Amino acid sequence: MVFRALRDMDFLDGEILPMAFHLEKDVSDGRALSVEWDRYATAAECLARPRRRLAVAVAAADVGQIRGLPLVQVGHRPEPEFRAHSHIFANPPPDSAARTGIRDDLHRVFVKVEF
Repeated sequence: MVFRALRDMDFLDGEILPMAFHLEKDVSDGRALSVEWDRYATAAECLARPRRRLAVAVAAADVGQIRGLPLVQVGHRPEPEFRAHSHIFANPPPDSAARTGIRDDLHRVFVKVEF
């Protein structure tokens, strides 16, 4: 399971928007979406993390479901002081149409965590 912190702008009428799962970072493994691995973090910790100061909710997805999607991979990318950090990434970086498809696929597998 991985968690993704969500902001107010990721919602419309209480529903998560697909844009919440846009591959945004250019990293060594292509375009990526930062997530947190549940082996090292809980949903509550993801929400409360200082670097997520604008977060208002958390979404979760099963890694097996993500790995079953076309064009994406999941990798653990720990940082100093942030062992849970992971990426959902597409490598090589997909074109705009493929990124939209990936975003929509991720939107279907992530669910809002209720506290």
